[in-house]
Order: sequence, then C-alpha cells, then structure tokens
Amino acid sequence: MARDFPELKIIISHGGYPWVNEAIFVAQRNKNVYLDISEYELTPQSEAYIQAANTLISDKLLYASAHPFVDFRESLKIFDNLPLDREVREKVMYKNAAKLLFGKCDNLPAADTHSAAKENMEDLIIQGVIKELAKRGLVS
Repeated sequence: MARDFPELKIIISHGGYPWVNEAIFVAQRNKNVYLDISEYELTPQSEAYIQAANTLISDKLLYASAHPFVDFRESLKIFDNLPLDREVREKVMYKNAAKLLFGKCDNLPAADTHSAAKENMEDLIIQGVIKELAKRGLVS
C-alpha cells in the first residue's frame, strides 16, 4: 500500500509489536511510512527500536504517549531514559512529527533534554507546535 500510494502518510502504531523487525524495515524502506512505539518502549525486543532509531530510521520514529492508557507524563519519563542519541531524541520527540504534519520543522525550539529545560519539555513541544500552527494561520 505504501508504494501504491506514495502520497499517503502511514504511521505504524505501537511499533507494529510483536512484528518489531518487520515494522522497522517497512518504515526504513518506504519514504511515507513512520513508526511510533508507544506502550512498547520497554518490552522484549524494544532494543531493536532504539538501535534502529540511532542508525536506520532516525527520521521515521515518532513520539507517542498512548494516552489515555499511558499518562503522557509517564511516557515522557520513559522516553527521556531511552538511550537515544541527542540528535535522534530531538527528531523523535518533535521534529519528525513536525515534518510529517507540516512538511518541515523550521522555527521549532531546540529540545535539550539534558539541561535545566528538561522539566519543560512538554512546554517546549506545545509552544513549538502552537507557533507553527499560528504561522500557518490554523490558530490565532
């Protein structure tokens, strides 16, 4: 389907678990396929998601909280402790979603999860998304 409809943006939810490797390769091989790993960040085989994020699919992995089943604050804590490279973490936490939704990620604040701004990650994400939506005239 991804190749038959290249303009269609597809997100494999929950990492395609338990078909972890298959989901990773589908995302890696198809420009229009993305992956979120909500609820499966700490399950058996989850190290494959992290390794793939740091090597093959850094532009394809998206943060998702699986709310209301997992509180987004808990989900943010889990993601903060994942062994993602700094640049990959920025992409996963919001740059990839901005690119997917808006076609680019310009003018979004830089995420620095290893500084005092760590506690304000939620605010940074929200502010960046609101700023981009306002720029596009979708909110006032």
